[in-house]
Amino acid sequence: MKKRKDNPAFVNVKSSCRGFTLPEVLIAVVILAVGIISVLEAFNVSLAALGAARDALRSSMLVIQKMTDIELSAVTSGRLEEDYSAGGFDGDNVGYRWDSKVIDVSSLSVPGLDSAMLNQIDLAVWREGASRRYSISTYLRIEKPKQ
Repeated sequence: MKKRKDNPAFVNVKSSCRGFTLPEVLIAVVILAVGIISVLEAFNVSLAALGAARDALRSSMLVIQKMTDIELSAVTSGRLEEDYSAGGFDGDNVGYRWDSKVIDVSSLSVPGLDSAMLNQIDLAVWREGASRRYSISTYLRIEKPKQ
């Protein structure tokens, strides 16, 4: 009679079907989890950067729009009052604020500007709740009316 070892009908199942051990599976799961978390964190950072870029672009466009409004108002009326003003935007830009300061610098001695009023315009735009402000400063020359 043959021994059990030699009989092919009694082959040890454990020795012929090898699989992964529990520690190997756990290590693979931990490595996979670290990889997934890293990818999700990179995605989160890129979304934050995208939002900041969107705010910067919108704010810079609003600065240009408001500065154009101030300049157009000054040119059509022929004067620009020295003052501080502030306000907000409407439409798609609700939540964005602006402030402007106009300073008459005509008293500076600038050759060739005797017949003109020179104003410095400082304008800032920001989104409510954000810490970053986008600003521009420029000079506007307005011809004095002929008398």
